Amino acid sequence: MEICRIYVRRKIGYTIKSKILSSQNQSIELKQKLNFKFLLNPALFPYTQINGVREAKNLSDYKKITEAFLNELPKYDALILRLHPSFKNPLPFIWSGFDVITRFTFRINFEENTAPETKFKESLKRQIKAAAKTLTIKEVNNTKNLFKLKYLDHQKRKVPLDFNQDLLEDYHIRTLNGIKTVVLEAHEDNKCVGALLYSIIKKEAIYQVGAVHPEHRKSKALTLLLAEAIKQTQNTERIFDFEGSMEPGIARFFSTFGAECVPYYQIEHYPNALAKAALKAKKFLG
Repeated sequence: MEICRIYVRRKIGYTIKSKILSSQNQSIELKQKLNFKFLLNPALFPYTQINGVREAKNLSDYKKITEAFLNELPKYDALILRLHPSFKNPLPFIWSGFDVITRFTFRINFEENTAPETKFKESLKRQIKAAAKTLTIKEVNNTKNLFKLKYLDHQKRKVPLDFNQDLLEDYHIRTLNGIKTVVLEAHEDNKCVGALLYSIIKKEAIYQVGAVHPEHRKSKALTLLLAEAIKQTQNTERIFDFEGSMEPGIARFFSTFGAECVPYYQIEHYPNALAKAALKAKKFLG
């Protein structure tokens, strides 16, 4: 794997170094803190795609591509990676001593002959129609308003944000491994009240970042933005992926778009027990 980006964050008493490693369609972050090396999904990169999955037909094929993937990894003390939903058989990882956790995302398959909006729930259609009366959707070329809204939202909920403005903008403006990004904003009376970013990776549109101003939650801005993102991609891409969530309320919301609940695997491996304890500690990699 080759290094394509390096980030350094200095805090009192220690430095965190992050390297984004890339090989074909894979992107993995090597994060170093103190004497530990962690392999993780980079912020804003939803999945690790393992080369050869599309050609894998049986367990023997999965064993070969898993071994090839592991042989390419640099040395690490702890690893946590979310695998793309196309990876169907994690047994070779289990044989190699990895823990495997089943997680879920929500996806719309555009290759079906049915128009996506016909699967929207009636309550969702009413919300979209009402929101369209007061909101205007615009496509923009920067992430300034999106990050501002995301920051406000996380402050309101007292939840830490795992990326900053520079990282978000860097992800948006770069084309890495064939990734294209689109930023949409919802405006009411010339004020940005909601925004989202979706990516297109190998004919799959993935909703990655979205936020609504805390004072405009009832505007249904995010609902209208997602409907617009689906509309923009339904004739050109194969899939629209909502990128999870395991949260009941969010899962129910995504399902109103007619999205199917699809499993994917998270793999974990801890050659260094101390690194495992450190990684599980709150804010260790913050």
